[in-house]
Amino acid sequence: MAAGVSCITVDGFLAARDAERAARLWCDAGGRTAAVSVRLEETGDPTSSDSSIAARGERRLARAVDLARLFRCRRIVLSGIMIDDPDGAWTASMGARLKEEGEAEWEAWRAELQERRRAVREDRIERLCRQLHRWAREQDGLAFALAPDTDPRALLGPEEIGWALSELPRVGFWHHTGAAAGLDWLGITPSASWLSGLSGSLCGVYLSDCQGVECELLPGAGAVPLSDWETFRSPSLARIIKAEGPVPPWALRQALAEVRDRLL
Repeated sequence: MAAGVSCITVDGFLAARDAERAARLWCDAGGRTAAVSVRLEETGDPTSSDSSIAARGERRLARAVDLARLFRCRRIVLSGIMIDDPDGAWTASMGARLKEEGEAEWEAWRAELQERRRAVREDRIERLCRQLHRWAREQDGLAFALAPDTDPRALLGPEEIGWALSELPRVGFWHHTGAAAGLDWLGITPSASWLSGLSGSLCGVYLSDCQGVECELLPGAGAVPLSDWETFRSPSLARIIKAEGPVPPWALRQALAEVRDRLL
């Protein structure tokens, strides 16, 4: 297998026309799939109060279940669940404000972000728990995990994931090192808070580096010290390198070598 890759996660958006061929080639080659990854966005989220958005989210989860069967894996990793922004105006202004405004304006944006999260999080997490209870009951043997998201508007912070895990014994925590570092850099969530409260439920980790708001760099390409990853040495833990965009083979080989030196 290329660059020594033996375990992957599958994006829940993988097109049906590609999935069967990819699954056949991967599984026939002896590859192992740790999980199917699903990001619940504004356009498809089963926890939404908008029935059409919730229905699209249901279909997205159903698609993830189909992919899990194709790739012979037993876990679905969920991230996202964004705060409500019906007309998109606040979302559209976020990038410009981050880039152009001063510290006072950014502090005001962060305060507004936290207020929007507090206003909806209990209801949305309760809906998530109901959904996962049902899916776990209907899909015997399939497990779920909740993960940090790179988008600061996502509702799944350490406290919210902790609430869900206390209600859902078959759900685990899947860490994302780059997302955690990016949210810490933005002043949203301290990176240490994820593992301080959730390490007992840790079942997998996306290994990404981070530089500012670029949260899905290859290990060694950003500012996160690899020494911070010592807690991920357990061989029973699913460890997946997650990087955004096309990755040159030489860069992937270098990242794999660094991860092996640190974690194996």
